[in-house]
Amino acid sequence: MRIPRTLLAVVALAVGLSGCTRFYPGSSEASCLEVIRPDGVRVSGDDLRFLRWWQSTEYCRRVREQFERSFQASLPNFGVLRPQLGVLLGNTHTFEVGVRNEGMTASPDFNVRIEAWAGVAAPAPPSFTVTPRFSGLAPGAESKQFVTVPLPVQRPVDVLIRVTADPPTANNPGGEVWESDENNNVRERMFTIY
Repeated sequence: MRIPRTLLAVVALAVGLSGCTRFYPGSSEASCLEVIRPDGVRVSGDDLRFLRWWQSTEYCRRVREQFERSFQASLPNFGVLRPQLGVLLGNTHTFEVGVRNEGMTASPDFNVRIEAWAGVAAPAPPSFTVTPRFSGLAPGAESKQFVTVPLPVQRPVDVLIRVTADPPTANNPGGEVWESDENNNVRERMFTIY
């Protein structure tokens, strides 16, 4: 029995293509972002090598950059407003402090640490510290609060006010809230009270 040459060519082409088009689990955009954990789910060495190669491609690098930009843009961003002088009454002074959400997404509630050095200079411990809880902010919204700082009797006195939005904690060095920019959360201002 003689097999037509055309049929042989088609069979050879199908076998060749099946060898070239083996599906690897790491050939999608999602796999560009996948964390490779050798101790995780058992996969074959070939698949693991392919995934490492796939993640090193220019295509995966662009996918990761695009994801990072879109992810960061969708986070809140706290900008600390410049502390303002308020009312001087006896040996206390009231200061106005505030935070603005400069990001594209509403923030959850967050802490704001307010420290004052009245009559002492940093890096000495602050003479006054309070950490009020601020309500969540919509994009572009501001929240302001007043804080009353005790002052020494001797005048004039220099007062340094430092405001830290979403201060770092032992468990979260970046604070409780993920932000698109973690580097603009602190603002200081020096006042002289007569």
